[in-house]
Amino acid sequence: MNKTTLYMIVSLILITVLIYIVLFVPGLNQALKQENSRQLQSVGVIQEAQQCTSLTTGCDTKIDGLSLALKFPKNIVYLNSFPIEVSLSGDMQSQIENVKIEFRMLKMNMGINYYQLQQDRGNKILWKGNGVLPICVTGRTDWQAHVEVKIKDKIYKTVFQFEVLPST
Repeated sequence: MNKTTLYMIVSLILITVLIYIVLFVPGLNQALKQENSRQLQSVGVIQEAQQCTSLTTGCDTKIDGLSLALKFPKNIVYLNSFPIEVSLSGDMQSQIENVKIEFRMLKMNMGINYYQLQQDRGNKILWKGNGVLPICVTGRTDWQAHVEVKIKDKIYKTVFQFEVLPST
């Protein structure tokens, strides 16, 4: 018996064992369903994507009583760090646990562009951070900023669509 045959036999045995565990081990399937259900319940509101035309002056929206404004105080230049600001106000503002932002491009894998923002010490409604965007090899400049705000056991999500202008 050569090594290739041995690897194939071991692989088939492992796959068979994994299928058996997933299908027949009591409680595993139910535990996975409960975890997925818990995650879905924690999402408060997911808002449709909105066009953001002026990144430096900012874009805003309202999600379930929470006012949210996204702003990039400086022009975005690919592969260079740029500041990110998210202002939050409303009844739930004092209960915000964290604010995250992820940059994506539709139907394009642009890697991981995920940033945790920090609450500003002097201005409690302001959350700040820095981001870096990669260059798309196809030349596309259309991006989405996925903003996620966690308040107690709920997550509020919104998406801003924007274009990165060529630097001059």
